[in-house]
Formats: sequence, C-alpha cells, structure tokens
Amino acid sequence: MRVFTQSEKAWDELLLHLVPHPPFLQTATWARIKQEQVGWRPHFLVWYRRGGPRAAALVLTRRVGPGLRVGYTPHGPVVPEDRPDEWSEVLHDLAAWARDQGLLYLKMDAPVPVAFGEPGSEEECLHPPGQDLLKWLHANRWRPSTEWVQFPNTIWVDLTPPEDRILARMKQKTRYNIRLAGRKGVTVDRLPPDQFPLLYDMYAATARRDGFPIRPRAYYLHLWHTLHRAGMLTPFLARVEDEPVAGLVLVHFGPTGWYLHGMSLSRHRNKMPNHALQWAAMQWAKAHGCTRYDMWGAPTQFSPQDPLWGVYRFKKGFGGVVVRTLGPWDWTPHPWGYRLYQVTRPRALALWRRLASWRRRTPSLSPGKGGA
Repeated sequence: MRVFTQSEKAWDELLLHLVPHPPFLQTATWARIKQEQVGWRPHFLVWYRRGGPRAAALVLTRRVGPGLRVGYTPHGPVVPEDRPDEWSEVLHDLAAWARDQGLLYLKMDAPVPVAFGEPGSEEECLHPPGQDLLKWLHANRWRPSTEWVQFPNTIWVDLTPPEDRILARMKQKTRYNIRLAGRKGVTVDRLPPDQFPLLYDMYAATARRDGFPIRPRAYYLHLWHTLHRAGMLTPFLARVEDEPVAGLVLVHFGPTGWYLHGMSLSRHRNKMPNHALQWAAMQWAKAHGCTRYDMWGAPTQFSPQDPLWGVYRFKKGFGGVVVRTLGPWDWTPHPWGYRLYQVTRPRALALWRRLASWRRRTPSLSPGKGGA
C-alpha cells in the first residue's frame, strides 16, 4: 500500500482502470468537495502487485471531538469484485492504517452487491462475491454499522439496449406517464450553472413539502458548481408553458450516471414532469456513453412502512433491478471506546459544537501565544 501523489486526473483515471463502474464518491473531485465544505482530510491510497495498481481507496478523516478522529471511505475501497484475495489484503491494510493514524474507527460502505431483487421475491438472486465478503467481514472484527451515510440499496437501469427496449422494460404506467408529459406540454432542457439557485429553491420547497432534511444553500451550490466544473454534473429543468416545475441533478463519471437530487413544485404535478425528467436524463446519459443509470437509493426495509417506499415505487417503474449492497461497516482498534462513543455521541457532539462556537466568539486573551 502506498500513498498516491500524482494529479487528480491521474487518480480518476486509476479508478476507471480498476473497475468497470467506479463510484463518483471515490473521485478526487469529491475529496476536494468534502475537504472544502466539511473539513475532511483526504488520503489517497493505492495497492500494487507486480508493479501494477490492484486496488485504491480515498479515505477521509476528521476530528469529531477532543482527541477523537474518525475515518470514512465513501463507497470504497475500490477493488475488483473477482479478486477475493485483494479484498482481504486491502481491508487488513486499512485496519492497520486506521490504527496507525490513531482513529477511533474507520467506516466503509463499498457498493458491492450482496443480492439482487427484493427479499423474498421471485427476482431475488444472491451475489456470491458479495456474500463471501460479508462472511469475511464478520470473521475479521468488522462490525455492521447502525449509522449509514449512503443508501445501502439502490436500483440500476441498464442503458445498453436501444431506447425502445429500455422503454419496453418499464412498467406500463411509467411509459404512459412519460408520453403523457409530452402531450401535456412538459419540456425538459439542460440548465446553465447560473440557474443553480433556482434548483436549490425548488429543492428546499420539496424538502418542506415532503418533510426531509437538507443542507444549507451554500453547500449545494458549492457541490453542484464544483462537480459541473469537473465535467461530472448535468442539471435538467422541466417546464410547463415556460414555468419551471421540476428539476433533476445528474452526476456522471465513466460509464455510470447517478440520479443524485430531484426537486419539484406542487404545481402541474398531474402533468408528470418528474417522469419526463428521468427519461430525459437517461437518454442524455446513454448518448454520452453511460451504460448504467443508478437511481441512488431504495428502502432499507422493503415494506410500505419504510420512509422511502413512495419514492421507491416511482423509481421501480423505470424497469431497473434492485441492488442490495454491503451497507456500512466499521472497524475499530478500541472496541470499548467505540461503544462508549456510539452511546454518548449525540450529547458529546452537541457539547463539542457549543464549545467550538463559544471559542470562535471569544477573543483570545493572549494574542502572542497562538490565539483561540
């Protein structure tokens, strides 16, 4: 294992060399976003064998309290699925690295499928490489985490067939709604970056209506602009009679497109602008070399009681396959400290934030000795 010291472009090219569909959360651009926005420190690690790269991991670390640092490899590490020996070596090395770095724990949520299809359905199919990795994690002191950062399940739509066959795989109601949107005058266009504030306003309205939390405006504007400048983001806007009614943020890296954010107003929802947006994003992704469209999120529990159930039914209509992945796993060199942290974390974080806020507001009494 070595620290990667080449350019951001070289890192992204390495990811594309390692696996067919590398996650955009492992890119150098994502590392820069998290460093600039949240204060995570990025570490780029590569594993070599016989002179060639065999695996890679972007690991983010940050301080979460006095003397406490944690690590997270978002949708990583990046390891070819068909190399189980590489997985064991990489995860052993990451555990040793976390110990040497003095981390309380290291979290990983590599998007390795463990099964396809809903649990208990006729379509359910276990994925042997993912199942083997699950067994290895259980046997080697990795702990299934109760805190997930990314969705552990998603839906993949195959974009390799011709468009008529992609449409044919969709549910009849979904195809009908796509065509209905066209008949009702819904138009979809790509959005220039100077219109990102409009997207955020729609996103905030969607969050208020549907009751889910979002980050502040500055976070999304920085995120979207940074990904757009890197050539990794294409936004779409749906209009009815020139009135903006819905939006979609598509992230793309290599042969994969991700439906990252969706937003809509209450007006004209009966004209199905969200269906038109999804189909337009899929068409654009396919035309620009993507072979997979990731719907970015499915229920953790496949039941109507899951908060994502309504959104899931909408996404399922586009004919993709349900993908259940490893989910989040933690490794810690300090099991008792880890358990204590898990129990006290909510209160400790609140106290730490109040203390940090007080320190920022309080002027230093000794300017010559380093400041506050």
